[in-house]
Amino acid sequence: EVFTLLVTRQPYSHITCLKDTSFTMSTSEMAITPPIVTGCAQSNYERAIYDNETWIFLQKAYLETQGEYSSISEDYIGVKSIRVPYEVKEGTRGRGVFMTEPVKKGTQIWEEYHHAEFQSEKKFRKFMKKIPFALQCEILLWAYPQGKKRASVDLDEGSFVNHGDTEEVRNFDLDGRASRDIEVGEELLMDYSAFITYNKNKWFDEIRSAAWAEKSDESAEDEAGSLYETTDEYNLLGTPKQIVDAESCVDETCPSVDLN
Repeated sequence: EVFTLLVTRQPYSHITCLKDTSFTMSTSEMAITPPIVTGCAQSNYERAIYDNETWIFLQKAYLETQGEYSSISEDYIGVKSIRVPYEVKEGTRGRGVFMTEPVKKGTQIWEEYHHAEFQSEKKFRKFMKKIPFALQCEILLWAYPQGKKRASVDLDEGSFVNHGDTEEVRNFDLDGRASRDIEVGEELLMDYSAFITYNKNKWFDEIRSAAWAEKSDESAEDEAGSLYETTDEYNLLGTPKQIVDAESCVDETCPSVDLN
């Protein structure tokens, strides 16, 4: 089966989400199903700062493909999830969320309006098949495994919130509140390792590794190649080409870094 992948830099609001009435997958088929997407590392697609129309497109694609299993309410489609003045821009950690006004400790900064949960590989694949290549690559940077079967991603600007390496620099907690006073110009930073499950979700690990695979430096003949062998290594390394010693990652104490 041949998959045609769309590469575009245009806004995604014009793309129609077609209903998929034929997508079924048995257990045996899932074991040999081709990757959803490959070539993210080689494509050099634009890491855009997306407008609200793009987020709405993603939210609607999720709602359509998950049906009764959707964790997003139709009432919140297009509703801004960040409740304080902010801007998304490029920073030292890639794209990030920066405060444009001071924020007091305890302030509710972000609401979980667009937290998308996928109960299975089949559900995740149905969603991914509805979106273009660049957004498939983005989803596989932002999404994270939860347990052995599930995966999640925030389909809003919350996905631009980066990881803070130390407790001192972190200012954003798991409930979306300011964990300390935040000054104008500060970037929102949180602890990724507090909610990501490491090296347990095989299907998610395989899909993301296939998307971000790179040729091995040791063998030019290795056409598949792979930069990430496991989910823990991926989260430790973060964005491709960032060099970190993956050997220091041990079980669930593994630190994680920014995926933006």
